[in-house]
Amino acid sequence: MKAFRYLSVGMQNIVRPARAWAGPLHVQVEVTTFCNLDCVMCSHGTLIKHPRHMGLGSFIEICEKLMPYKVSMNGIGEPFLNPEMLPMVEFARDHGIETITTSNLTLLSPELAEHIVHSGLGLLKGSIDSVDPQTYLAIRRRDMHGRVLEGLRNVRDAKRRLGSRLPYVRLQFVMQRANYREIPDVLDLCQEYGVDAIYFQPLDLINDNYVTDAMVSELIGDMDPVSFRQVLERAAQKSEHGKIATNLPALFRDFDAVWEKYRMIKAPDPETAVCMMPWTSLYVSVDGDVRLCCVFASSPEENLGNIFKQDFGAIWNGEAYRNYRKGFSKGERPNKLCRNCMAPTLGGMMKSFKHSKYMLK
Repeated sequence: MKAFRYLSVGMQNIVRPARAWAGPLHVQVEVTTFCNLDCVMCSHGTLIKHPRHMGLGSFIEICEKLMPYKVSMNGIGEPFLNPEMLPMVEFARDHGIETITTSNLTLLSPELAEHIVHSGLGLLKGSIDSVDPQTYLAIRRRDMHGRVLEGLRNVRDAKRRLGSRLPYVRLQFVMQRANYREIPDVLDLCQEYGVDAIYFQPLDLINDNYVTDAMVSELIGDMDPVSFRQVLERAAQKSEHGKIATNLPALFRDFDAVWEKYRMIKAPDPETAVCMMPWTSLYVSVDGDVRLCCVFASSPEENLGNIFKQDFGAIWNGEAYRNYRKGFSKGERPNKLCRNCMAPTLGGMMKSFKHSKYMLK
């Protein structure tokens, strides 16, 4: 049954019909909109006025309606602030659903780290952004660099103590003016703290509603493409001799597209970047609003329906979803938020599997 469903969804991505015949394999669920940081590149402070947690019952309802094979518990908030976060993971585990979450890693006490390992969480993605405490403070606006390292250490030690390979730990490093020169150094930090992989993420300044000139100046400022390319080249060469899986070779290879994304000059050629989200995955907000993917997390005006109020089939094959699929099938970017998205090709995703299935974003 599982193999047939994967095959069916795979065929959808080849045929790319407007009306999907199979449901999504993956769902991203926003389990909370509370956060304990105030990051310079995040719209949380502007967008979220009344934060709330998703309850376990709502999470179960989503899983039962969609029956996904993978669920990512992330969004505009810190998942481990939700007291029912790990019961959600345990429910998914008990129903054969692979689990992923993205955390700022500041809350991972020894006790919580051990509970995380026991829960069966498959992938823990965490943000680091700097090897220097002062740079971290400037980016994350909270003096918690030491707590991040402590959290990584606690998870590493709990995995060793319990003899578990899970959760697989993958860091994310958002490259920007303040930190891009540190990229080679963060590879050493990953080695020390038992990190399995690190994803170096280009800035995503594509939401016109929240990106200001001041943000662009602070995040990009006087970044020089020549020095940026040189740093990526040096780091890519260094990564080839280490055990940490990274996307550095791809970033260096596709640097021109990366730099255009920073400058928001143009989108990558649609013929070389094919979005599979409308046939494979979706995003559900803490209130149950369905959106195309995490790029739309801070865009409530782009809701496609509400999973708690509507039949899911009516959403998945509703007019809005069908229009997105028609646009992508023609090689178009049907929404302004899609235009600078470096959506991976199928071939690029398969290359990522060479390192680890968890390197996929």
